[in-house]
Amino acid sequence: MYTLIRSREYFIGARLFCLVATLTASVALDVRAQVVNCRALPDPGHYPYYGPAPQYSIARRAYSPTNPPTLELRIAISPKAFAGGSMVRLGCKLAADFSREKNIHALIFDNVDAARNLSLGDANQPPHRKYLWHLKARYALNRDRKNHFIEVVLPQVKDGLLTLERIKYWLSSGE
Repeated sequence: MYTLIRSREYFIGARLFCLVATLTASVALDVRAQVVNCRALPDPGHYPYYGPAPQYSIARRAYSPTNPPTLELRIAISPKAFAGGSMVRLGCKLAADFSREKNIHALIFDNVDAARNLSLGDANQPPHRKYLWHLKARYALNRDRKNHFIEVVLPQVKDGLLTLERIKYWLSSGE
């Protein structure tokens, strides 16, 4: 039992590291990447991005103290919405919904309580592991640098071990 608990703690810690450490540093992991033009997306239901943009709710909204400020969001969507096409459409929708913002960073959860309550810097928070489990993706937009992507993290079993697959969709507006 102890080994199982320690393994799960390691996995959760590794997942947090993969999502958060990539905010400021380049982490050498196996990442599938695709480039998508938001203006050229076909209507929902057509290949290759079948799903519609998911409905989202903003659990937290704040501005960073940096100059220029970054809009930092905690977003919750349905657990069923984490398909590739839906996530691409969500990234494009966020850029359109916050068109006046120069910089946006969002953490995307499949649970509203986790999005609202997770304290990333406090691993001793009593339900920290439970909340962290619901962190599924991140979104970033920097209009000055033309840096725009959404990245999804999917747990998978490879060779009998639990691993994470990261899928990054680089988004553009076709300009």
